[in-house]
Amino acid sequence: MLLRLPSILLVSFFYLSCTSTPKKVTKPIVQKKPPPAAVTIPKPPVVEDAVDTRYDPACQALPEKLQTLPLFVKRANALISKFVKSCTTKEGVEGILAGSPWTALGFPCTGGKGRVDWKGNRYRPKLAQFQFINSCPMATNDPGALRSLIQTELPVPTNSQLIAYYPFSVVFWEVPEFGDTDVGHVLELYSPAARADGWKAFQANKPLYVRLFGRENSLVKSENLYQVDGYILQETPQTFRFKVENVTPLDQEKAEEIKKRCLLLVPKRDCSALSV
Repeated sequence: MLLRLPSILLVSFFYLSCTSTPKKVTKPIVQKKPPPAAVTIPKPPVVEDAVDTRYDPACQALPEKLQTLPLFVKRANALISKFVKSCTTKEGVEGILAGSPWTALGFPCTGGKGRVDWKGNRYRPKLAQFQFINSCPMATNDPGALRSLIQTELPVPTNSQLIAYYPFSVVFWEVPEFGDTDVGHVLELYSPAARADGWKAFQANKPLYVRLFGRENSLVKSENLYQVDGYILQETPQTFRFKVENVTPLDQEKAEEIKKRCLLLVPKRDCSALSV
């Protein structure tokens, strides 16, 4: 005997049998990365006979006599200060560019006509003064004549021109024998011994030893500070001539020593010009 199923169940069964099909699983498509391209490292270009740009081919070594500038030339009563266009040679030696100009320093009153003043009696003055002003004639006032004279004494290149000739500016002075000292460009004999013995020796045409300190330009502290040793000589009763014996550039230690002597003066003086 057959069982009779409800019609709704049969319809459901046949519907599911006809419509239910298994779904295919679709995998995502993964694109493969292309292999990296080969990197080509360029080879450096071959440079033949490379030039070392650290050195100027026009740089020439200075002659041995000119390697210690500044340099005093006694016959010319002047000092070679520097060559303007300095450089270093390929061998590491200090030199100058071909044709480099140079500067020089002259000293007031080496050409005479230095002014002499005194207060009181000429033979027993209360104060005697020697004016070292910049306009006082130098031994060689003409730059062209100075250049020619120096080139006869030293191997200065003939194609190098003298472009500046400065007068020495006195900012401090000393008369060692008597201890008289002060700032400025007017050297004075003010102590009793200096006014008696020093002035008497000057009037008798005997040399008076003095030390001068100064620069090419007293307002520019970057310039060298020099010590100038020399003698004051009578030219006429009212004028003198200065004879330079030696010129020494001062380093910082020596300059500080001179400045300390200046600071001991009473009343206080402005000693800033002696700073380096």
